[in-house]
Amino acid sequence: MPIISEVDDSLVRSQLVSVSKRPPLRGRVLNILIVGIDSRLGVRDARADAIHLCTVSPDSGIVEILSIPRDTYCDLGFPDTTTFNIVANARAAGYRGFMKHVQGIAKRGPVNHYVEVGFSQAMGVLEILGYKNPVSTLRFLRTRKTLPGGDLQRAHNQAKFMADNIKDKFDMLTGSSGEVLLTAGLQFVTTNLSKEICQGLI
Repeated sequence: MPIISEVDDSLVRSQLVSVSKRPPLRGRVLNILIVGIDSRLGVRDARADAIHLCTVSPDSGIVEILSIPRDTYCDLGFPDTTTFNIVANARAAGYRGFMKHVQGIAKRGPVNHYVEVGFSQAMGVLEILGYKNPVSTLRFLRTRKTLPGGDLQRAHNQAKFMADNIKDKFDMLTGSSGEVLLTAGLQFVTTNLSKEICQGLI
C-alpha cells in the first residue's frame, strides 16, 4: 500500500485545519512524558520504544499528545557516522537528561514529569482498562515493520489509542471507582507523578 503524502491526504489536511482553528493554550500547562521502554519488568537502562509528550492545560480544558518517533535525531555525543544519536537512546542515561532532550525537540516548555511502562506493566494497564487480550493489543501498538509509514505510523497509532482511551474511559476515573483504578494503575507504572497530582488533573 503506497504512502499518501500529507498534501494529498484529505484526512490529514482536515486535521491540520482543525488544529489551526483551535484556540491557543493559555494559563497553566503541565507536560508529562509518556514512555514505553523495550524491556520487561525490573530491567534498568532500557531504550525508549515509544515516546509521547502529553500536554495538559487545565485552564483551557485541552489535552494534546505529541508523538516523537524513536529514531528522531538527538545529539548524544556519538560520532554522526553511527546510528546512536537518536532520542530512543537518550533514555538509557536516565530521566533528567532524557526529559531535557525531549523538551528541546518538542519546544513545548519544561518537561518535569514522566510515566514509564515496560511490556509487563503495559499489559497490566491494558487489563485495568478492560482489554480482554492485552497481549494482542500490545502487539498491535508495537507493530511498525509491516506498516507503510513504519515508526511514524506506529507513533500515530499509539497516540490515537491513548486519545481514544482518554475520551472513552475518562468516566471510569471519576467517583469511588476512580480512586481504586488510579491506585491500581499507579502500581503498574514508574512515574514521578504523585497520586495527588493525578487526582488534580482528573
